[in-house]
Amino acid sequence: MTEQYEERIKRIDELVLKTREGDEGAWKELYAVFWEYEKKAAERMLKEFFYNGDYRAQMLEDLTDASWCGFICAFRNYNPEKGSFFALAQEYIRGEMVKELDFLLNRLGFADKVKYRSSGYREIALDSDEIPEGLDLEIYNTLSERLKDKTTIPEGKDRGDYSTERETLQILEILKLLTDENHSLKMSELEKLLSYYQLIKYDNNTAFKKDAEKKDAEKKNPNIYAVSATFKKRIAEILFELNPEEYAEKNEGKYALKYEGYKTDELQKKVKYQKNSETKIVTDSAPVINGLSYVHIFDNDTLDKLIQMISFTDLFSNEEKCELIGKLQDTASVYYRSPFFSEGRLKFNPGAIHSRRTDKKLTENKRLSENLKILQTAINRLGQVRFKFSGYNALHELEANSYFSYLSPYHLVEYQDNYYCIGLKSDGKQIWHYRVDLMTELEIVKDEEGNIQPMEIVPLRELPILNENWDPEKYMAEHIYMAYDKPRPIRIKVKNNAYNYTALQNWFGSHFRKVSEDGDGYDIVEIVNSSEMIVYWALQYPDVEILDGDIREKIREKIKSLNEKYAS
Repeated sequence: MTEQYEERIKRIDELVLKTREGDEGAWKELYAVFWEYEKKAAERMLKEFFYNGDYRAQMLEDLTDASWCGFICAFRNYNPEKGSFFALAQEYIRGEMVKELDFLLNRLGFADKVKYRSSGYREIALDSDEIPEGLDLEIYNTLSERLKDKTTIPEGKDRGDYSTERETLQILEILKLLTDENHSLKMSELEKLLSYYQLIKYDNNTAFKKDAEKKDAEKKNPNIYAVSATFKKRIAEILFELNPEEYAEKNEGKYALKYEGYKTDELQKKVKYQKNSETKIVTDSAPVINGLSYVHIFDNDTLDKLIQMISFTDLFSNEEKCELIGKLQDTASVYYRSPFFSEGRLKFNPGAIHSRRTDKKLTENKRLSENLKILQTAINRLGQVRFKFSGYNALHELEANSYFSYLSPYHLVEYQDNYYCIGLKSDGKQIWHYRVDLMTELEIVKDEEGNIQPMEIVPLRELPILNENWDPEKYMAEHIYMAYDKPRPIRIKVKNNAYNYTALQNWFGSHFRKVSEDGDGYDIVEIVNSSEMIVYWALQYPDVEILDGDIREKIREKIKSLNEKYAS
């Protein structure tokens, strides 16, 4: 270990200790160090898998998000007497990234857990003598991650051809896994993927060898058709069976498989039928069809909304939520990602959520959905957001403030019909909450180079960033009507009966305690809550009595005002 490296490790330890005390400059420096480290770690982890394009970029984002979970765990558990923070963070970050990668490479659970080297990276043999001739690693990895994860590439056995019926089902499964509203396949790609599917899932290399022989023939004679006539005919028959006979706007939603030219019935125009038959296609007449894409049960926007609703509802336990969301994700292609759910678990603490929805305008629902996604992404990456806070006018229209508010978001919760984001307000560094549907022009804050601006901090003892150390249900119970003033202990006198204690349970959950009995069937109960809003709550429940002197005076003033207003 070089002297320079040791100095850097010591510097990181210093930054962590200063950050725990609320040093903003130390936190920004620490964030920058680990942002770079985590990006490089994600790149190294994916280096073996030969993914390209959008899918690789999405996987890098998922791994980076997971790494921040590891960083938070290390930050919480760091003890300078037991070693360096960097060593501890490496272990936690690697562990979270490994779990995330395992999820990404085996979402359907067809195989055992992926095996890794001691370094935490997936072990897969890619030596030249282990790779079957003609194997395209990018295609192999793309399909393998949803079918049958392996630590070595199979050589396969010549097990023979599959029946037409079985291969048809295999083709549909490939289209379901690897296509969606944003991703399609050429027919030549689909034919190649079929041979890979059989090699990966069944260790059957019969079709793969034929595909390799075909490649050799194409090299010698480029005029040979890239796609076999029988395969083109099979795809045509699948399209005819699953789709309407002809296109019309009214049957757009009835298409199960789409392709380039489906709106102008290009397939129907080119296919010819055998003599004396209206159903049997002449094999050579079936055209090459590209832009093939599977129409999933739910589009991506609908999946986002469904997962959001399940995440925030109180009708399911956390385990049931994870199981149900997992089933929903399994209906999508490999490309779908939810910011609320990954690696078989929710990405936030879903405890204490009241779930009662009201009808909203379509535009309001869309904004709410987008805002929730932006906020959860910022939470995952420990970043700041900015927005203009809005309110409604007499015409039911939102009017935004002229200035931006800045927030370091920690948690999303739902309270009596509305979603709230709880975080650290930049001016004064107070814990604050905002209604999500009233946030307009919401965006993650980035610097001039496009890097995410890290969330602001306070000393660790005041920092509600760690789900394990902070209870959102308790926060909502202590901020009745989502009030902003600081909660304090308040004592209440209540008649000892089911009606009163049910009301207390409904409003404050388990966050109240019986202090003593007061005779004649009355109890003294203590809560911690807003001294401003408890006044309005007490007016709703005349059978309870607030004992705090200052609050009693405020209640008397409200009653006097109401009496003057309604006396005549």
